[in-house]
Amino acid sequence: MPIINSHTFNPEIVYAFDCWNSEGHFNAPHSHEYTEISIMLEGEALYTIEDEKHLVKANTVMIFNPGVVHWEKQPLNTSAHELHIGIRNFLLTGYPKDTMPNKETILSPQGNHHKIMDIAWNIVHELEQESLEFRAMTKALTVQLIVQIIRSLEASQGLNLIGINPTLSRKQNLVTDALHYIDRHYNEELTIDQIAQELLISPTYLSRIFKEVQEISVINYLIDIRMKHASTLLKESNLAVKEVAQLVGYQDPLYFSKQFKKYFGKTPSHYKTS
Repeated sequence: MPIINSHTFNPEIVYAFDCWNSEGHFNAPHSHEYTEISIMLEGEALYTIEDEKHLVKANTVMIFNPGVVHWEKQPLNTSAHELHIGIRNFLLTGYPKDTMPNKETILSPQGNHHKIMDIAWNIVHELEQESLEFRAMTKALTVQLIVQIIRSLEASQGLNLIGINPTLSRKQNLVTDALHYIDRHYNEELTIDQIAQELLISPTYLSRIFKEVQEISVINYLIDIRMKHASTLLKESNLAVKEVAQLVGYQDPLYFSKQFKKYFGKTPSHYKTS
């Protein structure tokens, strides 16, 4: 059963970096509000995950879901080369927001493990070279990495959808459909009533489940999408502010300018020339 909606799956990369740690390195116990993918590329390190110690060696993949407390220590006469990627604002069907479907933090290698490691090294290469559009390539590779990890999890443990609240899954599917509709129609005069009508649910119910699943209101999500597209158009085209406003769904350029300044702290004209 697919758990990724290819139309709306667009995780945000919080960070992506590789690092070398030498003996004596130590970081304090911590957790994240998002998911972190950590891959031991070379060497080894002593990880403590929820009070359990693990000697993590090369070619090991770890998935730290939100709230999982972990820390690492570099033993004497050892070093470690690791890749860390933080991801958020993603939704897998049947799972809470920003959560991967792993039962265990440390993944068991499966038949596609070499593909996971190849992608990890490709990400490191992109980060080191910083070639044209390396951030876009890093994101594309991260999506590939997530898919291969999910395939590996399915092979090793199955995707534990049994027992997931069917009401939650239905809400997530409706919100995913709403996201897809907004992403395709943000440049039109769009209202909650229109979106709800498209989904055959009430506007009140849509507002409630959207906020519950996405942790943002429908209107604020629509504004986010419009502002991000507007900022790109202002920076990368010669279009006038009025034209940009219309292209992202605002018929009143003055209202667009007010919204833009509220969002970015600058007027569209100032943003375009800064």
